[in-house]
Amino acid sequence: RLKIDSGIMSCCSLLLHFLLPLVLAGPALRSGVTVPETTGHDSIFTGHALFNKQGERVDADEVLAGKEVAIFYAGEFCPVCRNFTPKLRDFFEKRNEEGRPLEVIFLSADESEEAALRHFKRSHGDWLRLGFSDALATELKRKYRIASGVPHELAHLNAEERAERRSGVPAVLLIKPDGTEVQFFNTERLGRAALDPWDSMESYAWPSRDDL
Repeated sequence: RLKIDSGIMSCCSLLLHFLLPLVLAGPALRSGVTVPETTGHDSIFTGHALFNKQGERVDADEVLAGKEVAIFYAGEFCPVCRNFTPKLRDFFEKRNEEGRPLEVIFLSADESEEAALRHFKRSHGDWLRLGFSDALATELKRKYRIASGVPHELAHLNAEERAERRSGVPAVLLIKPDGTEVQFFNTERLGRAALDPWDSMESYAWPSRDDL
């Protein structure tokens, strides 16, 4: 009798181990939301081509850990961008000097890789850029509904995406590691003033390597 009871208990324990996660995920599954398998180490930039100002490819998860992360979408052809970029550079330097680590990732709206590299080298701060040909570049523009109105940028979007875009260049977005948008700063319309609310916001620094 004891052997039978022990066997039953063992089977029940195994069933509970496998079924409990499904029960807990039930609401998300019923709503059609995919429950992804993650290790806790990946971010939206994991495995993608990020380069520093010196042209070196860097490990995204290493360089972004412990910092707030913002995407900066811009093109050198744009006069508003040329006016705004130095102001973003000052903002970036000030936050880092104050002990509020910030990393900016340049997302190019330039027509060619050569133009994007020249733009980055000449005008940008000591931050990162996403590889011009990296597939993630177009995905980010679609995800956040940002696209310049120039033909070479609109060519990446379908008619519906073009109609739904909310901003051209420049644009700044504060994001979480999984790519969730924290705040969209409409710098195309408001310029430097669009960043003012950031100073009073809580920190959205990504986890440090020790916290992963």
